[in-house]
Formats: sequence, C-alpha cells, structure tokens
Amino acid sequence: MAVLVLEEIMKLADGGLSNLILQMLRADDAAFILVSPAGNIITQTPGARRLLRQAPLRPAGEALSERAAKAVRFVLETGGESALDEEIDGHLYRLEIRPVDEGALLYFASAEGQAPVMPLTMYGQIVSSLSHILALLYLIPGADAGRQEHLLDNVRRDSLRIYRSLSHLQLLEYADDPERILHWKEHDLAAHCRALCEKCRMAVRQRGNAVVISCDAPEHCNLVYDEALMTRAVLELLVNALRAPGVTRVRLQMRRTGNHASILVSDNGSGVPPEELDRLYHAWQRAQDVDDLLEKQARGLPYGLGLPLVRRIAGWHSGTLLLENAGPGGTVFRLTIPADLPADQVSLGQPFPEDGLDLAELELSVL
Repeated sequence: MAVLVLEEIMKLADGGLSNLILQMLRADDAAFILVSPAGNIITQTPGARRLLRQAPLRPAGEALSERAAKAVRFVLETGGESALDEEIDGHLYRLEIRPVDEGALLYFASAEGQAPVMPLTMYGQIVSSLSHILALLYLIPGADAGRQEHLLDNVRRDSLRIYRSLSHLQLLEYADDPERILHWKEHDLAAHCRALCEKCRMAVRQRGNAVVISCDAPEHCNLVYDEALMTRAVLELLVNALRAPGVTRVRLQMRRTGNHASILVSDNGSGVPPEELDRLYHAWQRAQDVDDLLEKQARGLPYGLGLPLVRRIAGWHSGTLLLENAGPGGTVFRLTIPADLPADQVSLGQPFPEDGLDLAELELSVL
C-alpha cells in the first residue's frame, strides 16, 4: 500500500507539489526512483537525485552497477522483486526493487550502520591462501633442508597475500577521512617508476615468467604525492597488466604535460571485456554472485580490490584513473595527477603503517 501511495505522489505532474508532499511525509531525503518499463527514470526524490546525480529520462542503469542493472531488468521483465547491496561512491546501500503499474520503484537505504560484510572476492583470496599455507605446513616437517626453504618461501608469499588483501580493504575504508593516511612530500616520480618496474622485472624472473617489462620516463620529474600510496597504485597497475591473459609485453610510460603528470601502463594481452569494467567504476563489491566469481577465476581474469583502490588513490590526489583503447588487443590504464599539489607541513599526514614489511614485496606477492 505504501509503495502504491508513493508511486502516485511521484507521478504528480506538479513537481513542486509532489516534493511538498514528500517533505510533509518526511520522505524527501529518502532515495526513491520510479523507472519506466524501458528502464528510464520517470521521476525521483531529491534524495535520489543527490545520490545518483542522474537526470530524469535517462536510463537508471547508467548510474548502477551491472549487477544492479540486471536486477532492475529482471523486475521489469518478470514482475518479481529484488534486493541487493549496491556500492555508490564508496558507500554501501541496500537497494530494493519492486514492480509497479508503470515500471519499477527503486529504493536506496543506507547500509553503513550495518555490521561489515567481507567482500566475496576477498573471502575467496584469503581462504585459498590459508588452505595453501595449511598444506605447506603439513609438508615442511618431512622435507629436506632445500625443500623446506622453498616451502617456507611459499608460506611467506601466501601470508603476504592475506595481509595485502586486508590492507587494501582497510585503505578503502578511509574514503571519508583520507587525511589520516595521506603524507604528501616531494619525490622524483620518474625515478620512482623506474625503480618499481625493476622490482617487477626481478619478481617476474624469480617466477620464471617471460613477460618483457619496459619503462619510458624522463630523467627527472619532481612532484608532490604520497609515496606509499603511489607505490601501491603503480604496482597494482603493473600487476594487473602482468596477470592479463596472453600477455607477453608490459610497458610503463611516465609523462608530465603542463599542470598534470600521467602514468600509462599498457599490455598486449587479450584486453578487458566490457562487462569487467564494472569493478573499476563501482569499486569493490561486498556482495557478489558465486558462480560469476568462479567463472572469472576459470577464465584467468584478475579479481579483487586492486583497481578500485588505484581509483581511490587517484581521487585522493585530485587525479583520475581511466581505461583507454589499446587497439585490437590489450589494455591501457592512465593514472593522472596534478603536478602542482602543495606539500604537507611536517606536522600533517600520517604514513600508513606497514609493520616493517617491504611494500613492493607485499604488492608483488600476487604474481
């Protein structure tokens, strides 16, 4: 009954009158959207407009994750109901979708106060690493000295993978309070990129991988940025390229043009399917379909929190992360930051604690 009443209010031709009624009902801050059978926004409350920043008559799916857009289509096509968790700008909402006479009604309820739920992608990574550690610990006692050293090295790598996953999630939780971790100082970004590429080459050689990694950067490029966070971002882009199916070459290019500096990481792999881009633009998913996750793993596609974290780091530096066309195959990620950021005062900024762990080894543990 409440859904039908709200639908009738939102269909009022006089937008001011409908908003006044919603205010009287104290529902103007609530995020409701009424969509047509074609999936276009018919009308929305002020709260929904602020949340999604999407104009009427536009497809609702443009502002939603692929999973949520599929749920909307399901309701429109079948007349059933659907509910799921939806990530919007780093905040978690419970999205409820119900059929109505002229389409579907979407309601977004903040889920920030709920108990946190571990993303399924992270859960899979941690369980896989822990099971591997348990198997290795079972083998170590009966192995000779050389074999034990090899097994212990694998234990360390799997432990680093678990630490890396939890560390990434912790960083992503700082969405509304980045100043607690940002530590801006002037560094030579060109030298930094060359050093990170060399660390990747060493890690690739140690694992018997034949991928060629090249770096094209100027001799010097002094910029203000958070060194630890930029290290994470660049290494994640390199690792993402190295793990691409069919890749044999990875290239990093660093350029400064005017008031901006860009880092381009490209590969000659099979490219990123369009449906996979959702994990970049809608951040990490706390809820995810198990069959979909297993299918991605079977196809060799990288998964996890890496690209959303890079996008967040770029945003903290007032920059962007974009995927560019690489021609017939491969991908190109462009990380761009301003070249004129002010340095912190000595008393500001707190570096993220790493407990003495080598940050490069931590990030490269997933190779």
